[in-house]
Amino acid sequence: MVVKKIGIYNDNIIPDSSHQLVIEIGNDELMCLSKNLITLEVIAFEIFAIEKEDNINWNKILYAFKTTSEILKYKYQEVKCFFNLDELVLIPEEMQGESAAEDYLNLIYGENNKQLLCYENVTYANHFINAYRVPKIIIENIHQTFEHCQLGHSYSVILKDVMGRTDLHPFFLKIQFYTNHFVLGVWKLGKLQIIQSYKYFQPEDVIYYLLRIVQQFEMDALQTELELSGMIEEESDIYVKMLKIFGNIKNQHMLPNGIFQNVTTKYPAYYFSPFYNLSL
Repeated sequence: MVVKKIGIYNDNIIPDSSHQLVIEIGNDELMCLSKNLITLEVIAFEIFAIEKEDNINWNKILYAFKTTSEILKYKYQEVKCFFNLDELVLIPEEMQGESAAEDYLNLIYGENNKQLLCYENVTYANHFINAYRVPKIIIENIHQTFEHCQLGHSYSVILKDVMGRTDLHPFFLKIQFYTNHFVLGVWKLGKLQIIQSYKYFQPEDVIYYLLRIVQQFEMDALQTELELSGMIEEESDIYVKMLKIFGNIKNQHMLPNGIFQNVTTKYPAYYFSPFYNLSL
């Protein structure tokens, strides 16, 4: 049901009440990390792949996650759970409201009474709400497992990071890679154009989406800054092909922190940035 892909631990430290637990739940992966709230060092990190069946059973998936993880065996002072799920809509300030959010989500994704509507404020030059849906069974499972848990969406973390910058390039693409999909945010002249998840199966899929995006928003690939992070290698076909198209590629490096300092020779410095950023 779930398979551990990466597990990195500090064997000399056991999580206690001074530690934070961060969880990310996506369609294809589950992530958890433990961070010391005093030293701010990450002491443990895990990624699990979800092996899907014809009918996805979140009860079984989350049970396997909890019983297989070494990190989830302990109690924590602070727990945060982020959803990296596709069904969301960003609502401008003048169009806010529960009924509006529900109408937009139903229009885009169809009605679904097994999903729970959630909100998150994202404030920048303009204020808007990130309205998203999560399967009710996931929310119920989280509340049963953790007495107090702060919920959020991974896209909101990306938005707050980029939109809080004062030196944003006029034409800017932000990409976070995961095993079978990537999240892409597009900014033009300081304004958010789109943030969306795309599935890919081969390098050509990624290149197709990127070329379509720059054409759609009338951006010159050679003049566009492309910031990368996540699960992609610099020697991979995807990375090499992007270097041939985009004239300004940067990696969002994460400063070596805690247990990540021990794997710098195995993974590039930007590999775990999307996950670490959730703990900030």
